[in-house]
Amino acid sequence: ELNIIALKMLEMITDISWIKALGVIDQIAYRARALPSVEKLSQSITSGYEDSKLSSDFGEYLVSINAQRALQTTCEHNIVPLAELWKEKKSGNPGFDFHTESTSMLLIFGEAKYSSGQSPYQRAISQVEHFIILKKDDMELADLQRFVADLSVRNAADGKRGYCVAFSIINESYEEVIRKTIESLCVSSLIHAHEVYAITKKII
Repeated sequence: ELNIIALKMLEMITDISWIKALGVIDQIAYRARALPSVEKLSQSITSGYEDSKLSSDFGEYLVSINAQRALQTTCEHNIVPLAELWKEKKSGNPGFDFHTESTSMLLIFGEAKYSSGQSPYQRAISQVEHFIILKKDDMELADLQRFVADLSVRNAADGKRGYCVAFSIINESYEEVIRKTIESLCVSSLIHAHEVYAITKKII
């Protein structure tokens, strides 16, 4: 149920205990970044559904958070705090939506897409490809190095990293969407990445 899901999302987003693991100056800086974003995200989530219909913001946060949880539970990834919490701007941050650290000590850069219509897997793949061309993953390394192991940072510096496309499924056949997603990934530039993940969130 959406109200239960929203409460769980709020619980995760408002938990900024990760800041305590940082150095003194970083704690000051990241707290100043995170608190306005926590307020914005909380408002988006609490007002993000009406009559069982999700807003696009709520949908994307839902897909992002579930993708991180899926990578954690099925692939034993470490979760990095949601990107919007540690980026400098309160909103409008063009860049990857979420990140994890894989057991291969690779940083995984994730993009989440939500649609109330047809599954947006192709948009997610194209967005990741576009961000790679723009070097958005490189731009985020200065912040990400504070949340992951040194080896993962060195691997990223050497160009060893992975990507995740996460997207919603509403009314389509799960098996058909997965098949199309795999086919699209195989002809995309992401096929050359060290690790690639595709995660769907079935929304009823």
